[in-house]
Amino acid sequence: MKGHENLIKMRLAGNKPSAIWVYLRSYPNWIFNWEFASPDKPEIFIDPQDNIRLLDLRFAVGLTVHIIGNDEVRTRAVLSALVAANAKRVIAVLGDEVIDTGASHAHSIA
Repeated sequence: MKGHENLIKMRLAGNKPSAIWVYLRSYPNWIFNWEFASPDKPEIFIDPQDNIRLLDLRFAVGLTVHIIGNDEVRTRAVLSALVAANAKRVIAVLGDEVIDTGASHAHSIA
């Protein structure tokens, strides 16, 4: 996982972004550091080799999280892990299905 280090520093300094984006893919070599471009919308990258059950996602406590991923099983696993980490709201798109844990019509994630 990459990108969470800056977010942790931001949270420890008492700052809270409006939302975060979690990508289920390797960290791209070409990406610039969000800290200088858009600190209010940090990006986290979860590598395909990362074991989701072992990730420390406490940085997401109280935040809205958008998940971008192509693998339905991993996307649902990350969504469940973020809910367990007390994210305020988690939004993921799986094909034609939108899962929004903060909506009154939210789908089950079981």
